[in-house]
Amino acid sequence: MAIPFLSGIKINTAFASAPSDSIFLYTGGSNTPGGGSEIIFGSSTSATAVNYNAKIAGVRNSLDNGSSDLQFLTTHVATATSPSTKMTIKSDGKIGIGTVSPESKL
Repeated sequence: MAIPFLSGIKINTAFASAPSDSIFLYTGGSNTPGGGSEIIFGSSTSATAVNYNAKIAGVRNSLDNGSSDLQFLTTHVATATSPSTKMTIKSDGKIGIGTVSPESKL
């Protein structure tokens, strides 16, 4: 399903295709660590749910008590076609840039 948004940009809930003018909402939450939902930004006409995109993800963390972390992922095609986590905000307020395990608050 596509929802028209901001002058031609669509918010999609399915991954049939990922043109560069689309934002996808992925809701794959679960009760296990690592589960969660994502906003996926298609950044190329080759974008898919897993490649050539940027993401903001809400992820259930390893405390396994319902706590969640926020992760920001980007794709650097020179080294990979799939996005990797570049910044993490943990449930306790610790922020990490370049790490998924921050040790302190900013």
